[in-house]
Amino acid sequence: MLVMQISTRPSTHIYLVRHAQKRSDFGDPGITALGLQQAQITGTYFTKIGVDAVWSSPRLRTRETAAFIARETNCELEIDERITERANWGDLKGQTFPEFELMWERATKDRDWHPPIGDTSRHAGMRMTRAVFHMGHQQKHDWFLVTHAGAICDLLRNLFSSSTLDALIPNFSIETDAFIHECSITELIVDREAKHIEIVSLASTEHLPDELM
Repeated sequence: MLVMQISTRPSTHIYLVRHAQKRSDFGDPGITALGLQQAQITGTYFTKIGVDAVWSSPRLRTRETAAFIARETNCELEIDERITERANWGDLKGQTFPEFELMWERATKDRDWHPPIGDTSRHAGMRMTRAVFHMGHQQKHDWFLVTHAGAICDLLRNLFSSSTLDALIPNFSIETDAFIHECSITELIVDREAKHIEIVSLASTEHLPDELM
């Protein structure tokens, strides 16, 4: 478990953003018309902050969302397999959505259970951790990662205690990805010289108007 503390060392800000609202289709769907608006507003918001690099999971919904942020911030869009979801509905032939949900819930509760497709929750959190630390040790100040609700939760549960997360959002450790709204922003600060991460904000949607929630 990583200890959270304020550091005076050189640091990198990492913004974890869930993809915009996706179409409810089997396989690898893109974003909806409402999701398009969410992505555009999120891209505009980050022009005020400024980012040095934009990375996306390889899924279509994340790539479409990230494209807006990359364009608005004048960054190249990079794809990284390490920040994809632990499992995706459509990867197991013949699996219904209710069956996928049951599989997902079991893997969320038992973090070391290996589902018939994808990763365990703990392993997904480990590869997300490797990606975040790799980026945190580059000579860039701000990284923008467009990823998935489950991937964000798997990362946070690997890094921080339930009490730490529940202090930010009550019952987060129980409901987990239910709190990660589309295009919500979770901000981390990574110490460039030590293996240390601080969580600044969790699943913030302050940049989104109510009609897009």
